[in-house]
Amino acid sequence: RCRSFCVYLREQFHLHVLAVEYPGYGICRGVPSCESVIENALSALHFATDTLDWPLDSIKIFGRSIGTGPAVHLASLYTFAGVILVTPFLSVRELFRDRVGPFAGLVDKWFSNEELAPQISSPTLIVHGKRDDLISCRHGEELYRLLRVRKLMVSPEDMEHNTNLLTNLGYFVVPMFQFFSLPDYAFDEIRVPSWAYDRARFLHGAIIDSKPGAVASNTGQRAASASAVLRTTKPTEAILGDTLPLEMPAPPAKGCQQAASTDIALHPDSSGRAAATAPELV
Repeated sequence: RCRSFCVYLREQFHLHVLAVEYPGYGICRGVPSCESVIENALSALHFATDTLDWPLDSIKIFGRSIGTGPAVHLASLYTFAGVILVTPFLSVRELFRDRVGPFAGLVDKWFSNEELAPQISSPTLIVHGKRDDLISCRHGEELYRLLRVRKLMVSPEDMEHNTNLLTNLGYFVVPMFQFFSLPDYAFDEIRVPSWAYDRARFLHGAIIDSKPGAVASNTGQRAASASAVLRTTKPTEAILGDTLPLEMPAPPAKGCQQAASTDIALHPDSSGRAAATAPELV
């Protein structure tokens, strides 16, 4: 389902798409935790901006459900072309509060989206269905209230937590076109280094520098190479997993306060350079 959704994004919005796997899933080695998820997200952003030479202002970050954790984390640190959050949550502790009330205080406060939302500096689209019985729509509404940027919230009355976003154009497709003024045509090609497709190297934990003198992230490169969704034809944008340019220091996970999986979309700007758009967590 993830692959078909990414292919649809690519064809519908004329984007390049990079989907990043959680540590411990697929061929991405490691143990899933808030810290490792955030590290993969930052490494994916690094891959996009440094290795693929894609500017931050041409990237859109997309996250869904738990993936909104890493998406919000990235968006709180850098300014992108846009951020898309589908069925987001305030924090893991608040999710437990909906189920167990005051006992939620015993749960670690992972993925504190509520604390980071005011720090987001990119245009943000939130999609949260009224019939979501896993993550209450109140989470999306509260995050929307906390945002201090240009924003749009879409709350379909009949949308549930796992509803296919493509079953109704009004859920996702139309808001994307209207809010982000898509597509933004350009004809630059993305050049992906051959090592990004070498599964054997990453399965054996090899560290491959993206360019001479660069200190590459082993985990992040495995995460980026584990994604088989990236296309190298000429669409205007691209959706990509979390990566971070080498010039940008990867900030600490702040005690595992925020984490999640994310996708990044890249599109060219008016000058012809590829621009980045927001990611989705599937």
